Amino acid sequence: HPSRDVWTLPCGVRQGAALDRLVAIDSPADFLGKAALVDIAAAPPKRFKTLTFAGSELPEDGADVHKDGVVVGTLTSSVISPRYGALGLVQVATEFADNGTVLDLTIGDTTVSATVADLSIKDPTKALARG
Repeated sequence: HPSRDVWTLPCGVRQGAALDRLVAIDSPADFLGKAALVDIAAAPPKRFKTLTFAGSELPEDGADVHKDGVVVGTLTSSVISPRYGALGLVQVATEFADNGTVLDLTIGDTTVSATVADLSIKDPTKALARG
């Protein structure tokens, strides 16, 4: 969304997103930007999580996510899954990223609630990938 007060890194990841699942910053290998990623990993300001919605109506992509009336994140995409129902991906402030946290989004004149869940709701422990 062009009016957002964030910028995107060349790899397409928004500034402040926690990359600990994607980059091995504890590796002995050195690379450009490693120091900045170490700083972000020490206290990531945002987390990338899944939201689950109770109903089947979805907010628009880019919608603000609220907690007690304060914007705490942004919905990046949403979809109706045949298996899991209404889902959304969100970048949310770390302090509101705990599984089970209930957040609010607006659809037209209506406020809907969503619950924070693991980014991978099908396989949060990556057991399927490990075989």
